[in-house]
Amino acid sequence: MLTKEQEYAIMEEFFIATRLVWVGLRELNRMYGSTDFFHLPLLLLSSGFERIMKAILCLYHLKKHKAFPNTVEFYEYHGHDLENLLGKIKERCFSEYYLNHIPVAKMDLDFLNNPILAKIIEVLSNFGKGSRYYYLDVVISKEKIRKSPKEEWETLESEVLRTESINDLKNIGDPFKRINYALTIRFEKLARALTRLLTLSDGGNLPLRSCIPAYHFISLKVTNNCSREVAKNCSSLIAKICSFLLTIYNLADRRLLSVRKVA
Repeated sequence: MLTKEQEYAIMEEFFIATRLVWVGLRELNRMYGSTDFFHLPLLLLSSGFERIMKAILCLYHLKKHKAFPNTVEFYEYHGHDLENLLGKIKERCFSEYYLNHIPVAKMDLDFLNNPILAKIIEVLSNFGKGSRYYYLDVVISKEKIRKSPKEEWETLESEVLRTESINDLKNIGDPFKRINYALTIRFEKLARALTRLLTLSDGGNLPLRSCIPAYHFISLKVTNNCSREVAKNCSSLIAKICSFLLTIYNLADRRLLSVRKVA
């Protein structure tokens, strides 16, 4: 049985996760040249996408078992292995019905299987699993040390430079900004493919308000030439209405939780 606190918590989790991704993309586009502080966007993006993936898998568990996973069942999602989490999402969430009845589903799945995205996920995953502590591991003379975050990031930049999409961004003079812009497009497509599972697939059964935190990514129109362009059929008025309804819902839930704590 789904409690009000659980419903509130999963929505808050999506809020936190999508905000982490948003801020991570902002920091990514602030980087330039040899003064890059890539640790910050890596930290934000790896954490944000990990939380989105885990929350989606929890919703699919709810759909199948009529309850969220307990601590034992959640153990298979434990850790910071984004490659493993994404593999489970592709296996469990892209059902035959979803792929056959939703036109964008196959496009999303093809993107999630893209080799460049696989490299991006590998870098985020390695960072989450250990690379973020690379320098401390060197300090304490840890035996098995992963590649440094700098090496990981440079490898990722080289992969992006070899893609065709980077040629569509020649109007951006700085090569580092071109790389970061191309990465931003791919990160936004990843967020869109994941969050569309909340509304278009047969996986979720929470009320629509549970998807409001991910509204921007769900409604995003991303092209090689311009990212962060909201689809024309998703008006700002709808976004404002969703935001207003969510605010009211949050206030009501917080009062409910306060009353329960007092009681």
